[in-house]
Amino acid sequence: MEDINNSSFESPSKVVNKYTTERLMTMLDKEKLDTLKAEFESHPDGLEFQLFIKRMRTAIGSSPAEKYDLIHGLCRLFAEIDTNEDHKMQWCEFTQYIIDAVMKNPIKKNGKGELPTQKEILDQAHLQGFARFSESSCADCMPHGGNVHKVMHCPLAEQLLVVETKSHVVKFVGVDMQLKNAVDLYSKRLEGEGDGKYFVMGACYNEREKILGCACSNKTIQLFSKQGSKFIKIKTVHTRGVQYGIWYLERHPC
Repeated sequence: MEDINNSSFESPSKVVNKYTTERLMTMLDKEKLDTLKAEFESHPDGLEFQLFIKRMRTAIGSSPAEKYDLIHGLCRLFAEIDTNEDHKMQWCEFTQYIIDAVMKNPIKKNGKGELPTQKEILDQAHLQGFARFSESSCADCMPHGGNVHKVMHCPLAEQLLVVETKSHVVKFVGVDMQLKNAVDLYSKRLEGEGDGKYFVMGACYNEREKILGCACSNKTIQLFSKQGSKFIKIKTVHTRGVQYGIWYLERHPC
């Protein structure tokens, strides 16, 4: 990594913007992208700056005379792609940037000698293994008691967990946007809990253990166990303050 660390000491006149972001994107074919993808997968938290530069230099290659030009271009590329500014490059950030770059610069012609349509560009990106998103044909026609402020995907059940503003009900919605289940916290009170009003601040669901956790405005965390199609309340934990969210950490040792 000596070249990267020392590149800042080179005279600015020696560094020109020969490797623009557009040019760098066109130099990454499918084989190079597959190699880079394997590197990203071995670093699930993302590639740090120096490692990203090193791997990209290896993938793209350059003549000794253009070594610093390439490093300069890659530094600019990293800064442009690192949208969350965590100084690491995630695969999702990288591929989304490529898709955006292709959409903005459709320079390659199709088999008919014509510029590709938007669909052809998306199809090409899809074939290369990039993630792509398009508008769903499903419409949310359900009545809501308030604004939706939390949505969690439950892939095993193919459902969405939905929490609405100032609501005491947690909803499970299918991918067809139809209500599949609803957990009314008021109806699940344990003996001696009283009838005070509160609402759900946040919720999470462990699909494997079938445990639903709710952080509530009355300074409690409430846990439910799914038995069949019903959720049974198993515990209420009182906290010192209001918890605004709750998360299930699958890889946490505790």
